[in-house]
Amino acid sequence: MGIGPQNLGAGGGKKGHTPCGHRKKISPFNKMVDVDGTEVDTDKPGMSNAGKYKGVHEFAGPHGTYPINTKERAESAIKLAHNAANPEKIKANVYKKWPSLKPEISVQSPDNNSKTA
Repeated sequence: MGIGPQNLGAGGGKKGHTPCGHRKKISPFNKMVDVDGTEVDTDKPGMSNAGKYKGVHEFAGPHGTYPINTKERAESAIKLAHNAANPEKIKANVYKKWPSLKPEISVQSPDNNSKTA
């Protein structure tokens, strides 16, 4: 099977190659070893900075992601939670440590004459 437009997306080919024949690049820099010795794939959603926060011991995410040791970092974790595999879990962990950051839920009374968009 050659490499060319006629073979794009065709099944088969060599192991470790894309369907179009290019070699898959596996970088050792996309892997990180967690404190328990397990390997973490930093290509997964929300894992790009896994293990990069030395000296920080409070996190909202797994494997040392989404640090929440300061209020500023907790606010950032909330803003970036959409990148995680489980954003609601990240937010719940932030709100558990920093209850003041949890948004207040307001209920509008039915007799309120405000217009909606």
